Amino acid sequence: VFFVMPFAYFYYESEEEDKSFLRQLWEGLKIELIVLVIMALILGIMYGLAGSVELKTQRLVADLTYDYAPPLKCSNCMVETFYTSFRVTFPVYVIALVSLIGWFLFTLFAGIGLLAIPLEFFNKFRRRPKPIPLDEYARQKLVLHARAARLKEIGRGLQEEGLKVSRNRKDREAWNIYKQAVMFLDEDWKFLRTQYKERGGNPLLPPVWIFLGIVTLVIAVCWLLHILLYMFIKPPAAQFLNQYFRQLDDVFPLFGTLTYAIFAFYLLWAVIFGNMKFGLNFVIFTIHPMKVGETMMNAFLFNTLLIVYTSISVVHFCSQAFATYARSTGVFTLFTSQITHLKYIRYLWEYNIFLYSLFVLSILTFTYMIICPHRDRRLRDPEYLGKEMHKRNRRAAAG
Repeated sequence: VFFVMPFAYFYYESEEEDKSFLRQLWEGLKIELIVLVIMALILGIMYGLAGSVELKTQRLVADLTYDYAPPLKCSNCMVETFYTSFRVTFPVYVIALVSLIGWFLFTLFAGIGLLAIPLEFFNKFRRRPKPIPLDEYARQKLVLHARAARLKEIGRGLQEEGLKVSRNRKDREAWNIYKQAVMFLDEDWKFLRTQYKERGGNPLLPPVWIFLGIVTLVIAVCWLLHILLYMFIKPPAAQFLNQYFRQLDDVFPLFGTLTYAIFAFYLLWAVIFGNMKFGLNFVIFTIHPMKVGETMMNAFLFNTLLIVYTSISVVHFCSQAFATYARSTGVFTLFTSQITHLKYIRYLWEYNIFLYSLFVLSILTFTYMIICPHRDRRLRDPEYLGKEMHKRNRRAAAG
């Protein structure tokens, strides 16, 4: 989490044609050492200052008067509330810190991806490739050829300026916009070939997309309803998914566990998909697409590292969401009695900051994708990229 995977990511991210192995190794190791020093300082300082748990405890103070017969009578009863503090072990605090980092990533990306996944399947069905005649194929091919020539020209200019290795924020934005435009060009070319040479592609895929869209929509809506009914309202208005899992266990024990896993893994899927959507709409953030047979090593490592960090927060989230179903388990005890009550950071869970943010972000993303379904059209227009480069050059000249 802190050394092997980040170092491998930085190593492959610094790869260039004219860069030697030793220089690439040194650059990856240099960045990793900086990350390790920062993480060691954060861990040491936070564990020293806030490495303890504050558990809310209630104490009953009363004068007890015994009768020879029950019930026991209590006079002048008074309930005192106080916090019991004890120090956690260092490994538990490391888990807590990784979970905290994962919670920020999980809230952002899962909030975006939760409802974006079913919408993406419905959009794929709506924009599915359809057979086209030869003249239409030739016309669209010429359009793509013109786009490719324009992007090649822009890319040559960016390479001459050394924009890829620039540390300036505006230059990174321009480089990311260019990479996205190239990615969409590749997708459009494959789509065009499917339309003409494959006569629309596999006819079984559109029904599968509709089916997956319906299934993922049901899962996403169930998650939002469960958060609303079970996690926001105290005491819970309904057990909802907890009761559903128990009923499945009554039929066959494996059914409840399997459904639990489906809902948990859907959250990880939402994280990866949300990361992709976030990168496409905020160009300061580099996208790392995952495609079968076409995934670069740095993209694979980035998404793996993202899953590693957010998997702990997903487990934490599920232990809260399915507290009734997963009660008395080791994970439930670890998160509910220690990590969520750590000094200073316990307020994030006490006031459901992450949960409210995830819920609101999901609704906002859904609304945005409904209102602006063709947000990526500008990236398919090479003139837009040319204008962005022109603006950047004017800002650089003015500076």
